[in-house]
Amino acid sequence: MKSKDRTLSLPEIQHEVQFINEGLGPVEGDEPFRAEVGFISWRSTQSAVYEAMLFFRKIKFPAAALYLKSLWPFPVQAIEAFAGRVSKIVVIEETETALLSKMIREITGLNPVTIVPPPGGSIKAEDIFEKEDWN
Repeated sequence: MKSKDRTLSLPEIQHEVQFINEGLGPVEGDEPFRAEVGFISWRSTQSAVYEAMLFFRKIKFPAAALYLKSLWPFPVQAIEAFAGRVSKIVVIEETETALLSKMIREITGLNPVTIVPPPGGSIKAEDIFEKEDWN
């Protein structure tokens, strides 16, 4: 899902390989990989997060995204490593029940911000980009 051509440093390459080997999609972020906000997505929310990342790049806002491929086994180390590189974690939920956020809270002790879709709807990139005054 990386859309930028850039040279990665050795620590970034090792970090990226670690995430991919744990069954996760690529980590996406601007140079250097330290971000104000980090979005975690799973399944149907990944396309909206990817599109939102394009908006963030246009305004040169330091955002990153972690695309989970599986929740079993739960990727505790990957989520904690990602959280260590961002100032704020935002979980983009598929449904109003916010199950992924609850799992992250219970298993890792992290306290992410949660964005849920409107009742009966789905998350769109604009919902993510316009949720807060990110810039």
